[in-house]
This record gives sequence, structure tokens and C-alpha cells, in this order.
Amino acid sequence: EGWFHLRFPRMLPKKEEGSAEYIRGFLYPAMRRYFQNAEYTRRFGECVVIFRHVYDENCPENEARDHDNIELNMVIDTLAVFVMEDDGAHKCEHHYCSAKGPYDHTEVYVVPEDEHIKWIEMRKTIPGTGMMIEKDTSFLA
Repeated sequence: EGWFHLRFPRMLPKKEEGSAEYIRGFLYPAMRRYFQNAEYTRRFGECVVIFRHVYDENCPENEARDHDNIELNMVIDTLAVFVMEDDGAHKCEHHYCSAKGPYDHTEVYVVPEDEHIKWIEMRKTIPGTGMMIEKDTSFLA
């Protein structure tokens, strides 16, 4: 679809104490390595950043996270450097949702604002393991 898709292989870690800067510490270098080798890059203007928290289908309901965590802001700040023109309120909206799947993980999508409805319509068909990522990014590990 031409959207940007990022997948964390587990739930986004919660801030223990102080700053959530540790997220930038692993995400920024990974994004920099990816974009140094990327054949195609896109800067999204007016866009929606979508966080899809996927919980193990055996997880009790009370273990689901709030959607207002500072960790999400660290991810958005890092994404803004690489794939967005601006992460300010006039250019970037946020969408948070949850789903059940075979294991815990967090997916992040950046989609143009005018395609947000398309993503919402598609989300029911996204498997619990996430959308297929066409390009091999195993070098990020």
C-alpha cells in the first residue's frame, strides 16, 4: 500500500523509571541502518500513526495496556526523523487499537491521512501475526 510498517517482536517495553529514552536508544540506530540501505524512502505529510498492540490470545484481558504511554511518543519522535515531514498535531494524528494473536507484539503503521479509513477497513483482515512485510529486514537484528 505504500505505507510504512514497523513491527516490534514483543510488546513495546514499559518505562521503568525516569525517561523512556531507552526506546530511542535501540530504535533510532535500527532505523538509521535500515534507511542507509533502503532503495525507497517516503516522507509522509498529513498522516496517521497507528499503534496496533497484539496480545497473545491466551492473555487475560486485564493485562492489556493503556494507550497513553510515554513509550509511544518516543516511537513517534523517532519515526518523524525518518518518515514524516512533521509529527505536530497539524500534520500527524494517532490511532491506537488492540488485537489478539499467537504472541505478544506491537505493530506501527504510518499511513497518509486520506488512507486511514482504508486501513481501518483492512484491520479486521490483518492476521494476528501482522501484515506481510515484503522486504527482508533481517539485517536489523
